[in-house]
Amino acid sequence: MGQVERTKRDIIAAFQGLLQKQNFDDITVDAICKAALVNRTTFYRYFPSKVELALALISRIFADLAAADNTDLVGQFCDFFDDNRALIRHLLPETQGKFYGEFVRLVADYLNAAADPVHETNDPLVAAIRQSISPPIMSKFMANALIGLSKEALASSDMQNIDGAKAFLRDAVMKLAR
Repeated sequence: MGQVERTKRDIIAAFQGLLQKQNFDDITVDAICKAALVNRTTFYRYFPSKVELALALISRIFADLAAADNTDLVGQFCDFFDDNRALIRHLLPETQGKFYGEFVRLVADYLNAAADPVHETNDPLVAAIRQSISPPIMSKFMANALIGLSKEALASSDMQNIDGAKAFLRDAVMKLAR
């Protein structure tokens, strides 16, 4: 890994660390630079804005989700949201937030890729997408549903809510796949 990649990685990691404790709007470029041990000029060389940095972080964390196997998409998605609870809570304070559309796009892309016929799977969510009149629209619909319900479940620290959200999503997907 070259210096450029290391610096970019360090800035993203510093920002991710700050997002564990603070809302996006409360984090300044100066705070990111201080945490990443870079100056403002270096920050702006890699990211034209804090929003672009957030989009890079979102893409990076979703790359981990996309790399998983396609055996239990609902469970993987809920686990992913649970693992990234603080980060997502601080990026998505409400459904009209700056990044909600990007989350929906990435989840829909993830679902579309999983539903590609080249992948062998018995996942009911994939079946619901494949059987739809319009798989891209069904993927976007399911992405909104997954994100919305996951946000509701993660707003609580009660693990029962997360397990309940998984059960509800599985039941809803099974009904859609019929």
